[in-house]
Amino acid sequence: MSVSGGNELAFHNAVGPKPYIRTHNAIRGCAAIGVFCYHLQLEKTYRIPLGLIAPLVTRGYVWVDLFFILSGFVMSLTYQQALSYADGRSFRAFISARIARIFPLHLFALGYLAALIIGVEAIASIAGRQPHWAALTGHDFHNLGLQAALVQIWDAKATMSWNIPSWSLSAEMHVYLVLPFIAVALRMAPRLTLAVLALVVSAIYAGLLIHYRSLDILTPVALLRCFAGFTLGVIIQQHRRALAGLSDRSLTVMQGMAATATVAILLSPLHDVWVILPFALLVAATSPDRGFLCRLLAGGWQQRLGDTSYSIYLLNFPVLITAGTIWPKIQPLLGRLNVEAGKIIWMALLLAILLALSRLSFRYIEQPLRKKTFNALVGKRPYRSAPARTG
Repeated sequence: MSVSGGNELAFHNAVGPKPYIRTHNAIRGCAAIGVFCYHLQLEKTYRIPLGLIAPLVTRGYVWVDLFFILSGFVMSLTYQQALSYADGRSFRAFISARIARIFPLHLFALGYLAALIIGVEAIASIAGRQPHWAALTGHDFHNLGLQAALVQIWDAKATMSWNIPSWSLSAEMHVYLVLPFIAVALRMAPRLTLAVLALVVSAIYAGLLIHYRSLDILTPVALLRCFAGFTLGVIIQQHRRALAGLSDRSLTVMQGMAATATVAILLSPLHDVWVILPFALLVAATSPDRGFLCRLLAGGWQQRLGDTSYSIYLLNFPVLITAGTIWPKIQPLLGRLNVEAGKIIWMALLLAILLALSRLSFRYIEQPLRKKTFNALVGKRPYRSAPARTG
């Protein structure tokens, strides 16, 4: 399926309606909340004793690896066939679609965070007070530029500045460039390509298992972390027809095994890499959208959570940074409460605020700017809106 003519919208229209897997959509929303809880507990101010279940929160960075697998599956399902004929216009249209999906909300979240930090520090300087955070330097603004362009993955210091969660977007934008080559290879030599991809993925995870203490990697090596998860999702997607042929009972058993193994591994001292196996099984077993877990996640609020998962993920850090400027004034007001109870109430409030802001940004920023950006990149013909739930 090559694109003829001068308008790359032909590619986007040729792809047709985007596949929508309700369970994957809901899982993305749950994973985004998991990342938010992880970031909450990174703040000593909000830390509360969690007992035996603490690893489910403190190892919450692994939910990003689940994002990568889901993304590889959905991108392959949506674009693989259209990209498999090595047409330059198809490639440009694909990249334009991903830029339109990723950049508008990314730049909005980063812009808000930059305005907040610069504004707070400017007021502190004018008032002759100590900086609220560390004093801003030229290197901070250099890192801001790298983040705006989503190339910070090559610089560990830039990755760990400003809106830190955007590191995964930087990694994934790079990995997107590889998908067209994988698509062509899968068309020309599917079995050989799958074998090579499986070998590469296994080698990457084996290397991470041997050389790193966890998957919490934010150096340029995170590119490999992202590539391995994304490619694993692509591999799983090649077996979707076989998975669709399984009975509801078989899928339910697989879903239960995946969920149980995920919890067991996170609660154990096992290396993070081992959780990739139940993650892969979870994505595979829920791809037919049948089985007990799929029915459990099919409700309206679960789907709304999935719809706003990207906003939840990108806005969670700005919400936490903003809250950090307010908490010192709020904490004394909660003085009559038990310390942990006060923290729990505050964190529940932050979650409610994050969910509300995410819903607003999804409706008024993410969706409209995605359409406008795509139209600006590929031409003036009307954008055929596809379900935003597919990634």
